[in-house]
Amino acid sequence: MRIESIRVESFGALRDREIAFSPGLNAVYGKNESGKTTVMEFMRSAASPDRKRTRYPERDKRDAGSMRVVMDDGSVAEPSLDRPMAQAVDPATFRSVFAMASGDLRDSKIITSGDVKSRFLTVPGGEGVPGAKARISQEMQALLTESRVSDGTEIGRRIKRRGEIERDLAADRGGERYDELFAERAEAEKRLEEARAGARLAGERERADAVRRSQRGSLERIEALRREAEALSASEIVGEGDAEEYARLKGAADGRSGALRDLAAAGPGPAPPGLDAAALKRREAFIREIPARQRAAWEMSRRRAEMSAAGAPAARGRAAPLAWVLISAGIAALAAGIALQSVIVAACGAAAAAAGAVCAAIGLKGAGRSPPPAGAAEAERLDREISAFRSEVEAAAMDAGLDPREAAADPLMLARALDSALARERAAEARRGAEIAERDARSELREFLSRFGGEERFLALARDRKRRAEALSAAEALEEAVRASGYWDLPPEEPGAAPMEAGAGAEGISRRLGEISREMEEIRGDRRMERLRDEKALLDSELAALARRWGTLSLAESILDEACGEIFSGVQPAVVARADSFLALMTGGRYRLDSDPRNSDVSVASEGGSKREGQWSSGLGDQIMLSLKMAVASELSAERMPLILDDVLLTFDGERKRGACAALAEMAKGAQVLLFTCDTETLSLMREAGAAVTEL
Repeated sequence: MRIESIRVESFGALRDREIAFSPGLNAVYGKNESGKTTVMEFMRSAASPDRKRTRYPERDKRDAGSMRVVMDDGSVAEPSLDRPMAQAVDPATFRSVFAMASGDLRDSKIITSGDVKSRFLTVPGGEGVPGAKARISQEMQALLTESRVSDGTEIGRRIKRRGEIERDLAADRGGERYDELFAERAEAEKRLEEARAGARLAGERERADAVRRSQRGSLERIEALRREAEALSASEIVGEGDAEEYARLKGAADGRSGALRDLAAAGPGPAPPGLDAAALKRREAFIREIPARQRAAWEMSRRRAEMSAAGAPAARGRAAPLAWVLISAGIAALAAGIALQSVIVAACGAAAAAAGAVCAAIGLKGAGRSPPPAGAAEAERLDREISAFRSEVEAAAMDAGLDPREAAADPLMLARALDSALARERAAEARRGAEIAERDARSELREFLSRFGGEERFLALARDRKRRAEALSAAEALEEAVRASGYWDLPPEEPGAAPMEAGAGAEGISRRLGEISREMEEIRGDRRMERLRDEKALLDSELAALARRWGTLSLAESILDEACGEIFSGVQPAVVARADSFLALMTGGRYRLDSDPRNSDVSVASEGGSKREGQWSSGLGDQIMLSLKMAVASELSAERMPLILDDVLLTFDGERKRGACAALAEMAKGAQVLLFTCDTETLSLMREAGAAVTEL
C-alpha cells in the first residue's frame, strides 16, 4: 500500500492543506515551525489513532481531514480522523515501527521483547539455548566455583568436613583422654553453679540500674527540651494561622505572575513597520463595508463586460481602456479569491477577467462607432463607481501605512490589518490589568511579611515555632512518664558483674560440660572413631560423584558453545538477514547483526568482537535500531505498509546519514518511504538517493 495524498481541513495550525506523495522514496522538507511534525501526526492519527493526550499538536473535536491510500491490490481507501484505517498492528507498534518520530527510534522494547522478538529475531531451534546455558552455569556454580574452593558449595563443604575428620582421627588418645575429661567435668560443674548464682544477682541489679538509667536520661532530655523551647521563644510572633495566610498570599502572587507571563507569551505579535492603527480605526466603518462593496464592484464589472460584449455603451475611443479596467478587476478578484481560499470568489474573479477580455475584443473591433447615449452614460457610471471603490481602498491603505497596490489586489487585507490592530489593543489592555493584579498581590504579600522582617525571616520563624511546639510536647510526655515510673523508690546502686557477662559464662560452661560428656561416652563405647572413619568413606564417595557431575556439566557447556558456533553461524531469521543488509549499508560493512542463540539480547559483531546493547555508542545504537525496525516493518504486515519517519537522522553525522539514505532507498524498492526532515544536509543526501522531494 502507499499514501497517494492527504487533505487536511483542520488539524493543529494546519488549515485547508493538500499534499501529494510519490511511490517509493520521498523526502518531505520543511523548516522549523513549517508544520512538518503536525503533518506527520495527522497521518499517524488517520492511520492508527493514539488516545494519549500528550501528543503534539493537541487534538480538537473540530479537527478533520483524510488520506487517499492505494492498497497492494489496487483498491483505494480514504481513512480520515473520524474513520481511521483498520490496522493489523496496535497503535504502539505502529508508532514505534511504521511511523517513527525521532524520540521513537531508540525505543528498543517493542522489538527486543515479546511477540516481535519471538517471531522475527529468534534463530529457529535456538529459542531454548540461553536458558539451557544459564541452567548449566548455575548448577556448576552450586557445585564448585572455578576461582576458589568455597565452603558455600557442595564440593567445598564436603572437603572441609573431610579435613575435620582427619584431624580428629589423628588426635585420638584413648583412656588417657578419659581421665582428663573426668577431672575437667568436676571442675566445670562447680564453676557452673557459681556462675548461675552470680547471674541471678547481677540480673536483679541490672534491672534496677536500667530503670535508673532510663529515668535519668528522661530527666536530662526534659531539661534539654526546655532549654531548646526557651531558645526558640522569639518564634511566638508567628500566629496560629500565619503559615496558611502566607501560603495563600504567596500562591496568589505567583499565580498572578504566571498569568502575566501567559498573556505576554500568547499575545499577538508586534504591528508591521509603518502600520497606523489609529488610521485603521478611523476608517473602521468603511473597512467593514469592503466585503459587500467588493461583491458589488464584481457585479458591476460583470455587467460592464456584458454591455461591451453586446456592442453597447462605450464612448468613442474608450472601449479598449475600459476592457483593460475589467481585466484588471478580474485579476484582482482572482488574487483575492486565492488569498481567501474561496471557490466562489475565485470563480467570480475568473468570470470578470473573461468578460473583460471579450469586451476588449468587441471594443477594439467596433472602435469609432457611436453607441446610444443612454448606454454610454450607464457604462461611464459603472466605470466611475468601480474606479471610485478602488480609489477608496487605495486611499485607506495609504492612510494606514499599507501598500495601496497590495490592497487593491486584496481589499480584504484592510479588514485583516484592522482585526490584528484591535487584537493587539485588547491584548495590551489585558496585560495592563494583569500587571495591576500582580502588583497588588505582591504588595499584599510584602505587607504581610513586613511584620516579620521579610520572607526569609518569616520562614525561619515558622520553622522555629514548629520546633518549639514539638519540644514542649515531648517534654510534657517525658515528665508524665517519670512521674509514673516510681523512680525515687528504687534501691541504691551496687557494683557487680553485668548479668549478660554472667549469663554468657554459665552458657559457655554448660556447653563445655555437654561436650565433655559426649566425648567421655564415645571413649567408653569406643564407637566415635569408627563413626568418623565411616563418615570419611562416605564423603570420599560423594566427592567422587560430585566431581564427575561437575565434569559432565563442564563438557556439556563446551559442546553447547561449539555446536552453536558451527550450526547457527550461517543461520539467520529473514528479518535479521534483512536488518543485517540495512546495517551493512549504513555502516559501510563494519558491523553485522549477531544471531548466536546463546545471546538473549540483540548484539552486533565487528572485527573488534561482539557488542551487546549496553556497549553501543549512541550513533551505532541508532543505526542498529533503525535497521531492525525497517526489517520488522517489511515483515510485520501482509500489506506493504509505508514507512513514515520524522527527522530520525537528525542526530546522525554526515557519513551515517549517507548510509541511512542508501538503506532507505533500498527499502523503498518494496515499500513507500516518507522521510520528514528540517535538515538541508539530509535533504541533499535523500535527493542523491533518488527521493522525490516535497517542500512544505
